[in-house]
Amino acid sequence: AMPYQPSSSSTCCGRGVSALLSTGCADFLRPRKVMSQDEFEKLIGYLTAVPLFRRQLPKAELPRIAKAFKETAWQPGHVIVRRGDDGMAFYIIKSGRAAVLMPGGGGDEAEQAVLYTMDYFGGHTLIERRPNVATIVAKGPEPLVTYSMDKADFEELGLHK
Repeated sequence: AMPYQPSSSSTCCGRGVSALLSTGCADFLRPRKVMSQDEFEKLIGYLTAVPLFRRQLPKAELPRIAKAFKETAWQPGHVIVRRGDDGMAFYIIKSGRAAVLMPGGGGDEAEQAVLYTMDYFGGHTLIERRPNVATIVAKGPEPLVTYSMDKADFEELGLHK
């Protein structure tokens, strides 16, 4: 397998670097970095556990798919996706924890679950346009590190067919 080589732009909240600087969306810790061979192989392993990829793609395609993922670190408390907003990307948790918030009995959002390493969210965004069903927040105490792929990258790979 070839090591991951990211594109030159980093993203946060689905926006490019210029948008980050102009909107103040700087709650991430660092831009994407080049994955080590070990990290790249782990990501391929994660992809084999995701039904969308496992059922619809030959295993030989997974390295090509893995190259399209972007790594981002989020500070605790940062909202990755907000309930009701259109889904923008698919995320796999590399490390850290994420809280899943949904309306509770009183209508306020309450933590309904916690996601950990190898858990994923936002898979629906790759194949259809629909709102997020939950808010996902970096839980802490350590940063949440995710691998993500947006719909445009998914389609560029020819996977939307």
